[in-house]
Amino acid sequence: MSEGDEGRWVSYIELAAMLNVSASAARMHAVRRRWPRRSPNAIGGRAMVLVPADVAVQPRATGEQRTFDARMVTEPNGPDQANNAISSAIAALREQLVTANQWAQAERGRADRAERYLEELRTALADAVAAERIAAGEASALRAAADARRSQGLLRRLREALKRP
Repeated sequence: MSEGDEGRWVSYIELAAMLNVSASAARMHAVRRRWPRRSPNAIGGRAMVLVPADVAVQPRATGEQRTFDARMVTEPNGPDQANNAISSAIAALREQLVTANQWAQAERGRADRAERYLEELRTALADAVAAERIAAGEASALRAAADARRSQGLLRRLREALKRP
């Protein structure tokens, strides 16, 4: 298949002009479509991408930029209608504020409950650590007493054995 049948090689800048998008968007478009790519060997060279022949070219509007469409905004016909629009906007914002305040109050309540629970856990942990230290001290004392009794028994047996002729 000849190159003319499958498409043409263009740079990302040319592809951006063809698709009416930025060069970065054109590069990502080519990556997503898995179009073949030629990388230059030289530093600063332009990478080329094979654009299939069936890709639709969108002509760039001359002198026009993407701007906010002013027709989307309804213009009031008089001061009464403008006041009504402002009043309804203020009412909607007040409702949103009430909802946000209710949500914030609920979150504060959850945070307070979580803080109290965390404090209870800290207290329980401190009690457990103190109980463990007390138990370790008592266990150490019991071991010492047991060792003392065992050693006394050994000394007694040695004395008795020495007394026997």
